[in-house]
Amino acid sequence: MKILEKYITNKEILERFEKNFEKLLYFKFLVFKWNKKINLTSYNENEFFFHALIEPLIIFNALPPFKEILDIGTGFGNPSVTYSIIFPETNVFCSEINKKKLSFLNFLKFELNLTNFIITKTYKKNYQCITARAFKSFNSFLKFLKKENISGNYLLFFFKENNFKKKSVIKMVNYKFANKEYLQVLFNLKLLLED
Repeated sequence: MKILEKYITNKEILERFEKNFEKLLYFKFLVFKWNKKINLTSYNENEFFFHALIEPLIIFNALPPFKEILDIGTGFGNPSVTYSIIFPETNVFCSEINKKKLSFLNFLKFELNLTNFIITKTYKKNYQCITARAFKSFNSFLKFLKKENISGNYLLFFFKENNFKKKSVIKMVNYKFANKEYLQVLFNLKLLLED
């Protein structure tokens, strides 16, 4: 798996990926099977393999797994299903308002036996890490967090461009896939929400 080793250098993450490879492939299979009935993703299979299975793990080259993660706007389960599979010790809370996607997520939880994959309609006050891919802009996401009174220690955000304040950045990772540049940023959420 040369593509995996190009992006993931942490030996433990590589071992976990290999150990769970069949389950990750089954996740991919289920997404594409359901995608024929309901619109889950526009990714082709190569894009899916990178963006849903490899990309969520890149930041963990330099970080230990979190105890809990909240994924807002979970969609088909990216990045939350990959986190649930690779980090069984992490409670992954998922929030999705689309009823068809929510039905799919409930099916995935059962089919993949993801006991640490927790689908929620309400938010508690504080999470160790929060992530989201469904928001149109970073600022709209921060406004959402403030409006819903959601806080946490860290915010993990996936960017296509470098347009954010650097003061609360803990870790930044740049990478390329299919001739496009991407950026993952881990923020100190408390500092970020102070602005």
